[in-house]
Amino acid sequence: MTKRLNILSSFLSMLCLGGIYAWSVFVPSLKNDYGLSGAQTQLIFGFIIAVFALSMIWAGFLEVKIGAKKVAIISAFLFFLGYMIASQSAGKMIWILLGIGIFSGVATGFGYLIALTLPVKWFPEKKGLITGLAAGGFGGGAVVVTLLSESLFGAGMNALNIFMVISISFGLILFIMALFYKNPPTKSDVAKINPRFFMERSYLLLLMAIFCGTFSGLMVIGNLKPMGLIHGLSEQLLASGIILFSVSNFAGRVVWGWLSDLYSNRLLVLLSLGILGFSTFFLGFIPLTPMLFLLLAFTTAFCFGGNFVLFAKETAQIFGVANVGKIYPWVFLGYGIAGITGPLVGGFLSDISGHYQSAALVAAIISISGGLLYFFLLKENPVPE
Repeated sequence: MTKRLNILSSFLSMLCLGGIYAWSVFVPSLKNDYGLSGAQTQLIFGFIIAVFALSMIWAGFLEVKIGAKKVAIISAFLFFLGYMIASQSAGKMIWILLGIGIFSGVATGFGYLIALTLPVKWFPEKKGLITGLAAGGFGGGAVVVTLLSESLFGAGMNALNIFMVISISFGLILFIMALFYKNPPTKSDVAKINPRFFMERSYLLLLMAIFCGTFSGLMVIGNLKPMGLIHGLSEQLLASGIILFSVSNFAGRVVWGWLSDLYSNRLLVLLSLGILGFSTFFLGFIPLTPMLFLLLAFTTAFCFGGNFVLFAKETAQIFGVANVGKIYPWVFLGYGIAGITGPLVGGFLSDISGHYQSAALVAAIISISGGLLYFFLLKENPVPE
């Protein structure tokens, strides 16, 4: 029962935290109602991702000192506080940045680390599938937020009103789920870590590859709705595209996790990053009909989701299951760097050019190059258990 409760709590917590992937649904309101530029909206989104990644390192140290449950409770409080600050910002960019970009970013990092690592510790024999299920909740969070937000927008609310709803409802769910967290009994055969692991070839390749793999996806997530608006697609279709993106992101994490228990991670990384690069390129360079928009959104999200399973699994393979909470946050820094650069590049280049071709080209090159480098440069590693 304890195992099942931890998985359920992790999944529901990830649903709440992953709502940030629906960020593009708020962009038109922030721009039209409060005068923010495209670059400013993407800077906020980028800060969330960067702070999210950095705070995971802090969360790893805190978990050792105070336990997973207390870290998750802190996450719930900071999430509530961050969105509440943003809801009272009167549209001022600095306060939205502080509330959502920093406070909720820390909350996301704290909550994500606990929700990802606990299930893997309970089921070390099924690292890929369990990681996929836990991370899948994060990918599916945008479905909940998109459906909720579009309904509230239709009722006459603006982005700040919706931030308040998210603050109260999601903050409460995160707090309740935190009460069910519990670490499994510790084992004595914990794999030793080289204190200079960050200089090792395998770590540096993981860091590089997760940056390349998430750059494209984050650029698209932060700009998906505006990318569709350029082609005159309807609001209803764009909302459907964001929902589909989230569903596909969720499905991709589960499927890639299942595949990683059957096939080589190196091959799967090459495949996922290669397809991701081509789908991002097509999003920026071909006229988007409704069907093409939905197809490319699905493909991009499906491959983007694989990053969060394949590299977490690879971290466990190289450094040991018991050390995932210590090492993976450092690998995740690549995602944080992509969080700042990916959405910001998309917003900046679209501001100066009026389209997304340049951003799509840059993202595609980065993604495909990352897959190729990882496949050809990574050496096979022993698998510590």
